[in-house]
Amino acid sequence: MNHLGDAYLRAWTLRFTAFLAADLREQLVRVGGRELDTESVVEEVGLLCRLSDGLTERGVFAPHEVDDLQAIGRRLGELDADSRAGLWADALATDPPGPTSVLSPGIFSSRC
Repeated sequence: MNHLGDAYLRAWTLRFTAFLAADLREQLVRVGGRELDTESVVEEVGLLCRLSDGLTERGVFAPHEVDDLQAIGRRLGELDADSRAGLWADALATDPPGPTSVLSPGIFSSRC
């Protein structure tokens, strides 16, 4: 086990999860003027989900600590190609809350 590497990956996972857990306005502020592709966000969440599985196996996370991240991964994994196109800020700004939105209310919390 690499404690420094695990600690870094845990911190990175928590920061990205906190970003996704933030409300829409806060995410737009955090993105700022950067052009972050929605596809990149989806890929990053997929990577974090896979990493969190390994970190959980090594005891870095308790299983319940990654429930929200796994839910986010499943939700974003459901997006079709059209929904993955474009910028994350645009998706946040134009996607109304609801069962088909990029950010479905209630699925995100910063419990990790």
